[in-house]
Amino acid sequence: MVLKQIELTEEQNQTLEELAGAKGRSVSELVREGIELVIQVEGRPDREELKRRALELSGRFHSGIHDLSTDHDRYLEEAFRD
Repeated sequence: MVLKQIELTEEQNQTLEELAGAKGRSVSELVREGIELVIQVEGRPDREELKRRALELSGRFHSGIHDLSTDHDRYLEEAFRD
């Protein structure tokens, strides 16, 4: 399992605590169950969909700087210096 920190409203927290107590389950179980429901409804993008999305973005963010990926720290330092 992976530990995640989330923020809830007071009302959400109170309701979850009450539901968990009434069902004899943990809040974590209910949160995981809720996440699974969202994933089922929204679906997971398949590999082809992810590739299509990536291709839509390719070329849109060209900086014109050919060594940006290797010298990004230097460019960042220069930007903050100015």
